This record gives sequence, C-alpha cells and structure tokens, in this order.
Amino acid sequence: MKTSENIEEIGKALSIMQGSMVPAKKGSINPFFKSTYADLPSVLQAIRGPLAENGLSVVQEATTSQEGVSVVTRVLHSSGQWIEFGPFTIPLGKKDAQSVGSACSYAKRYALSAALAISAEKDDDGNRATKSVHEEKKICPEATQKDLENFVNDYCDLYSKEDIQEYIEERAKHYKHSVLATVHELVKEESSTFQKNIDMWIKRKNKNAPI
Repeated sequence: MKTSENIEEIGKALSIMQGSMVPAKKGSINPFFKSTYADLPSVLQAIRGPLAENGLSVVQEATTSQEGVSVVTRVLHSSGQWIEFGPFTIPLGKKDAQSVGSACSYAKRYALSAALAISAEKDDDGNRATKSVHEEKKICPEATQKDLENFVNDYCDLYSKEDIQEYIEERAKHYKHSVLATVHELVKEESSTFQKNIDMWIKRKNKNAPI
C-alpha cells in the first residue's frame, strides 16, 4: 500500500464513509455454479453516493502481463491526499479478449471491495477467468450413453442435435468434466435454466460465426 505524505483527512473521510455504506446487492447469476454475486456495477452503485458525500473518489488502472490481469486502485480525497492499493493480480486461464475482460471486471470488483471494506459476498464468477495450478481433481458422477441420447432427444424439437451436442461438449471442456458427467449435471437442471444457457451460447456462437 502506498499513501500521500499525510492521510489525516482521507482517513477521517473513509471512516465516515464506511459507517454509512451498505453491502453491494447480489443481483447477478452465475448459471453454471447456480450462485448469485454482486457484479461491478452493483459495487459501484453501493459506493458512489458515500464517496461523493465525503469528498472521495476512486480510480483504477488495469494492465496485463505474463502473470495475468493486474489492477491498481487509488482512493483520492478532495484535500489532495490519497491511498493506493495493489496491484491485485488475477491469473489468466486463456488469453483471449473474453477471458481478459472477465478477469479485469473480477479484479476491479475485488480490489474495490478490499480497499473500501465493502461487504464481500461469495463469488464464483472469477472461475471463468482463472485456473489454479493446485486445482483438485474431483470425481464427478456420470450419466449413461442412453441418458445422453434421451437428453438430446428431449430438446431436439427446440434445437438441432448438433447444437445440443456441441453445447454439452463445450461445457464439459470448459469445466474439465467428461461429457457424461456434464449430462449428469444437466439432467438435474431446471429445463428453463438449460434453455436460457443454450440460447445465450447459440447467440454467441452465431455472433462469432464467419460471414
């Protein structure tokens, strides 16, 4: 942590601000982990008013490196005093634009929460952006080949068999599960949840398809 030469004024302002803050609302849903979390806009919404009322503001800088995405957070006070936190680094599993964007949002949200003592909620959304080298291999229960065929047939009046099978394979690859283990999880999902997820996947697939 770095600070300006004096921090008396900013320290007082932060103390008052933290006494008036409320937890960020968990309004976003991670469909694969079936969890809710407070996304970056929710965190910003929770702090915007208390910051302004106490002469405070926040700036964040995100950079990329071989280690991943790093975010430095600086809290500024109208007196000119400041406190800087970080860098807070999130390793990248993949280095495509989607993963970088996800890691950047995740890092900004957690860096803000740590810097301003915002109530932290359980959050699985960053799993998409990171891969732990110490990841524990879990044995997942698997469906049968017949279960797979039945699952595909249940939805073939709504989607093509090719799209259903490709979606299952992509999801299995993403979470490092077998196709049959993925089917086991999908069978337990609500039909509406599966349809919402595959609809979003098809939209992204079509959007990225070559013209």
